[in-house]
Amino acid sequence: MLERLDPYMSFLIKHEAVHLAVALLLCVLIWRWYQAWSLIFLLLGVSFLIDVDHLFDCFMVYGFDFSLIDFLSGKYWSNTDQLFVPLHSWELMGLIWLFCWWKKRVDIGLTVSLAMAGHMLVDQFTYTMHPLAYSLIYRAFHDFRSIYFSSAAFIR
Repeated sequence: MLERLDPYMSFLIKHEAVHLAVALLLCVLIWRWYQAWSLIFLLLGVSFLIDVDHLFDCFMVYGFDFSLIDFLSGKYWSNTDQLFVPLHSWELMGLIWLFCWWKKRVDIGLTVSLAMAGHMLVDQFTYTMHPLAYSLIYRAFHDFRSIYFSSAAFIR
């Protein structure tokens, strides 16, 4: 069935399946450590909701003339030379963990950090990305220009 889809959509479905598999493996770890369903749901939510920042990039390209078809096809990537994806950030992950540690909620900090790290590592190895592509500092230093972010074949 996936063979009949557009190549990018086929890739995207497989990519999201890998995200799910990694998130479920991390859920096993969190369950073994904390036995808390709330942390399992938090991990699953963060693992996928981190991608909401792609909507930010899409709105930066199209404004309020948003097209779900263009968004899901990845076409907005080819219409800009800048990529922001602010939630995909090693620095943000560290700040969240530190904040939760300071608030004495290491369980939440660890869960969110593992979810973010798992998601970003899947992306890092799925796309051919610069090793610092998910460093917000690195991207800001290069004015968020996409040429410093990725050279994946699906980014047109």
